[in-house]
Amino acid sequence: MQNDDRNPFGQDEFAGGSHGDPYGTDPYGTDPFGRARTSGRGGAAGPGRFLDELARLVTDAAGVAQGARREVETAVRTQAERFTGSLDLVSREEFEAMRDVALRARAEAKALGERVAALEAKHAGDDKEAGGDTD
Repeated sequence: MQNDDRNPFGQDEFAGGSHGDPYGTDPYGTDPFGRARTSGRGGAAGPGRFLDELARLVTDAAGVAQGARREVETAVRTQAERFTGSLDLVSREEFEAMRDVALRARAEAKALGERVAALEAKHAGDDKEAGGDTD
């Protein structure tokens, strides 16, 4: 590639040499951070290791998020139970039992009301036949 005036460095110098080494020539075989270099532009170990570390990090983050979700659910459930316990609420079974008692009492009251009305009608009919009002 030809060098132009906008790039004061030659292409080979800027890219680290013509052999594809991005760090330039290093007689010690290490990158600028002191890690051992692989051949070429990082080799298979570099990106693979990065992806492994990234996968481990994401897995750990997901585990932490699940643990936090469980803790929040437990805390909310505990607070809800404490709140409902302080309201003197009845259980579903107690409610159903009292509902059945109330329905039976209502039916019995209706039957007794009809019986009283029939007895009053009969009593009123007996008074008319007897010829007078006893009141």
